[in-house]
Amino acid sequence: MRTDEDQVHLQNIVRSISEIDGYVEGLDVTSFAKNEEIQAAVARELQMIGNAAQMISKETKLFYSEVNFEAFESLRFANYNVEVEHGYEAIWSIIENDLPEIRDEVLTITSQMNSSQSESGTNRGGDGTSSDAGEWLLD
Repeated sequence: MRTDEDQVHLQNIVRSISEIDGYVEGLDVTSFAKNEEIQAAVARELQMIGNAAQMISKETKLFYSEVNFEAFESLRFANYNVEVEHGYEAIWSIIENDLPEIRDEVLTITSQMNSSQSESGTNRGGDGTSSDAGEWLLD
């Protein structure tokens, strides 16, 4: 498995979810529906989640086969069309229902990857020094 590269992609997923949380903090669906800038920003972050998921190695996806990476990848097609005000309901549903589960699944995977790297002694940076791959979880 390409754990270092996959860790970066998983980290990007968690960061995008955190960005979305920041955008919608304190909003309800009605407020979200009225704010086109936030809708567009959230759609961009969802697309970033989908792109990051698509770049995760096949080996990691097979190893964690209980996770529906195809669903994550489908987020790269998230869109909000300002002209017809179409898409905010679907995006809000993803925010409310799917993102918490996605975050939990990704954090579980990264935790397991960190544990297995630590146990096997492969948690090394490119220069041979130890790296704290889980440090980003504390940001």
